[in-house]
Amino acid sequence: MVQQLYATIYTLPQMPASQFCTQERGPHYTLMFRQGDKTLVRVIAMRDGCRPVALAGEAHDRQATQEFWRQLDQAIYHASPPASVQWLALMPIPQAGHSSQTARILSAATTQHLYDAILALPLAVPNNGSLTGPATYQLVFHTAHQTIPSSIDMQHNLVSLSGKLQSRTGVYTMNDQFKRMLAATLAAAPFAPAHPDALSFLIQKEKASVSSQTARIDDQAFIATFYAHILALHPVQSRPDCPSEADKVVGKATWYTIRFTQWSLPVLQVSAYEGSCLRVENSSTGQPYQGDQEFWDLAHQAAGKP
Repeated sequence: MVQQLYATIYTLPQMPASQFCTQERGPHYTLMFRQGDKTLVRVIAMRDGCRPVALAGEAHDRQATQEFWRQLDQAIYHASPPASVQWLALMPIPQAGHSSQTARILSAATTQHLYDAILALPLAVPNNGSLTGPATYQLVFHTAHQTIPSSIDMQHNLVSLSGKLQSRTGVYTMNDQFKRMLAATLAAAPFAPAHPDALSFLIQKEKASVSSQTARIDDQAFIATFYAHILALHPVQSRPDCPSEADKVVGKATWYTIRFTQWSLPVLQVSAYEGSCLRVENSSTGQPYQGDQEFWDLAHQAAGKP
């Protein structure tokens, strides 16, 4: 595998001098190929923009190919160890108009059995490490030192693991045997209405002097009050004129991103806009809500406003 990747790098074409590159951001990988105690070459592979690959000693970057990324993903996958998981958090993706249901499986044996069954599934092609379609369930495997998010797409028979370079990351194709195990696991899980245990609050302002600020709130009473109030908001029709372009021009627009989690599960995310008009929206469904005065009071309290 190492020799194949090494050979592939030297077949990559030179990056064209006039190549147009996008502004997207992605991970950069540093690869050190060694033979005994000798370093043969240091390579930096950049998974953003034009996907350049820089070899130490070469004046110009090379252009990464799909085959290069496939081989690198394969090498990273096999170099990443399986995790030793202890317990599992689960959440079906709620339907529109319904609140989240969550459950925990505290049996380490049951949790490890499900995790190992995922790793035994065939890797999907391409293996992008995350699902591109809508998820049916969200899972989080918990270890002593790591949380491993997982998503299940029943429509396309796919399950993902995100080990974040600490443990194995991949998208796998589910088979009937695994789906039966999953169904039994879900049937035994004690689902109940979600009770978020953490809240992250992001504020972005349309001013050069204030870009954004993020706060994590752990006050359980405040989290419960804010979450319950959002669930009680009434749905309304979308207003195409809000957010206001005029607010952006004069620098009076403020955006809020409100994320509730439980056991690291993404229970609810709400976006809110405050300017000459007001807007509150469920980020997952796009459903706007009527944000009343109490909602904005709670939002300002979370933001540290008087």
